[in-house]
Amino acid sequence: MKNLLKALVLFASVPVAVAEVRFPVPIPSDAFTSAAADIAAIKAEKASRTAAQQKIDAELVVLIRQQRGEATALAVPVPKEPYVERVVATGRLTVEIRGAISESLTQAIVSHGGVVKAIHEKYGQVIADLPLASLEPLAARGDVEHIHRFVPPSHNAIEGAQDAV
Repeated sequence: MKNLLKALVLFASVPVAVAEVRFPVPIPSDAFTSAAADIAAIKAEKASRTAAQQKIDAELVVLIRQQRGEATALAVPVPKEPYVERVVATGRLTVEIRGAISESLTQAIVSHGGVVKAIHEKYGQVIADLPLASLEPLAARGDVEHIHRFVPPSHNAIEGAQDAV
């Protein structure tokens, strides 16, 4: 305990240089204009989505539009994760489809060129490997609630989620 007190007294007596900070920090005048334009572009892009596209994660909608050669808003970022290169090269990715699981849905996945990897009826989840172009027709189905990229669970991972494509 005495050593701790000595250390605290010693630390408290050490001079510390403090940089002067003036508030408010000046913000470039064009920052607000640029941010407002980016937000407007993202809102416009979201408003332009079809009902089926609204059921698909935004990053996948951007990839679908890219694959079709459609322009996307400059403010909408193209995903830069490692799986994107494989999707662009192969045109396929592993997705999680949430909804009412049925034989009809699994047959639709297969008829769109997909491979069903796992079905979890209890959780309303199908994991499937699909062509990117098949996501919209599947999302248009009434029994599909949402489609997003499948990220397998990672136990004790140091660097976040692993990519399953």
